[in-house]
Amino acid sequence: MKSSCFRVFFSKISEQKWLNARGREGLLLESANDSRYKFIKSDEHTYSYSIEHIGVAPESDAAKEYYETVAGQGLKPVLSSGQWVYFVKEDGEIAETAEKLRGNAKPYRARALYFLGFALVFAVVCGYQFYAIKMLKSIGYVSANDTIGKITLLKGTGFFDKLVNVLIEVLNFLIRLANGYFKLWHGWLGKSDASAVLAVLLPVTAVLALFFGLNLSEYLAFRGEAKKAAPAPEPAETANADENGDESAETDGETAPAEPEIKTEDEDAEQDLQDKAE
Repeated sequence: MKSSCFRVFFSKISEQKWLNARGREGLLLESANDSRYKFIKSDEHTYSYSIEHIGVAPESDAAKEYYETVAGQGLKPVLSSGQWVYFVKEDGEIAETAEKLRGNAKPYRARALYFLGFALVFAVVCGYQFYAIKMLKSIGYVSANDTIGKITLLKGTGFFDKLVNVLIEVLNFLIRLANGYFKLWHGWLGKSDASAVLAVLLPVTAVLALFFGLNLSEYLAFRGEAKKAAPAPEPAETANADENGDESAETDGETAPAEPEIKTEDEDAEQDLQDKAE
C-alpha cells in the first residue's frame, strides 16, 4: 500500500528524525519531490534512515564506490537531492558517526558565511541610507516622485488587447500595493529617494540575516551531534598505568636473574657413573 504526505523541513536533523519515525511504522521511502514524500507500507519490516552529505555528485564514480562501501553495513541509497543522499537500512538501526556528522555540517557553515557576507554588505548600505535621509532633510530636499504611476490600459477591443489589459490590471494592483508600502516608509522617514531605497534594502537584509541564522543553527546542531558521537578518550591515568606496567614488565624481563638448574637424584647418579666411566 502506498501513501504520501506533504512536509516542509528547514533542518536535515529534523527531517531525518521524522523519516525514522515513519520507518518504525514500516514505511519505506519511495520518492520526495517538492516536499511531498511518498512511502510504501510494509507489514514485515521496519526501516531506518540516514541523510548524508557525500560531497560529490550522487551519480559520480566516487559516489558509486562509496555506495559499495556502505552496502556492507546494510545501507542502500533511495534518493538524492544535490549532494545529499538518503540511505535506508532494513530491520536495523543506523549508527551515527562523528565523521559523517562533521561532513553534514560543512555545507551549512559555507552557506552561513555566504549569507553573513551579503547581510553585512546590505547592512552597511542601509546604514548609509539613514545618513542620507538626515542629510537630505537638513538641506530641505524632497523627492520629485510621490508614487509609482499606473499603466494605462489599451483601447482596442480585440482578444489580444483584452488579454494584455488583464495583465495590466494585475500590474496596476501590484503598483497600488507598492505605493501603499512606500507611503508607510515616507510617513516614518520622510519623503525622499533614500527612504525609498531603504524600504527595499532593509527587508532584503532581514531575509539574509534570517537565512544566516538558520544555517548557523543547523551547523552548530550537527557539530554538537558530532561531539556526542565521537568516541570518549581513554583516561590518562589508565593509559599511564598500562604504559608503566608494560615498561616494568620489560625491565623485569631484562634484569631478572636466571633461575638455577635443579637436578634430581637420578640425574646426579647418572652423572657420577659417566664420570667414573671416563
